[in-house]
Amino acid sequence: MIRQRTQPEKDSSLIYWQTSPAGNALGIALLVFALILLVMLIAVSLSRFPKIELKEDEKSGSKDSYLALFKQKYVWLFFLGIFCYVSTEQGTSIFMSTFLEQYHGVNPQTDGAQAVSYFGD
Repeated sequence: MIRQRTQPEKDSSLIYWQTSPAGNALGIALLVFALILLVMLIAVSLSRFPKIELKEDEKSGSKDSYLALFKQKYVWLFFLGIFCYVSTEQGTSIFMSTFLEQYHGVNPQTDGAQAVSYFGD
């Protein structure tokens, strides 16, 4: 059996983005933000800032002081505690929006996001 070559399909989402009114508005908004960013970068690069002189007690420590810090078990326990806290917070918010959508029929983009926001701060 001989197979005929077919043309690869074009990505229809790109065509929709270029031809839809929403795509045009998005393109214009992206262009405006890119121009604002460019103007801000030029303004900052042309600005002169005063040189900051740090006092002796404001300077950071040597490499040995950081190594000594990381050898302490309480520093590692602090990092572990922060990691567990952030993981629990993120896991709860992700689980909550999925739970509300599957079991209660709540739209996660509107009402679900508002319910999850109570637990984010």
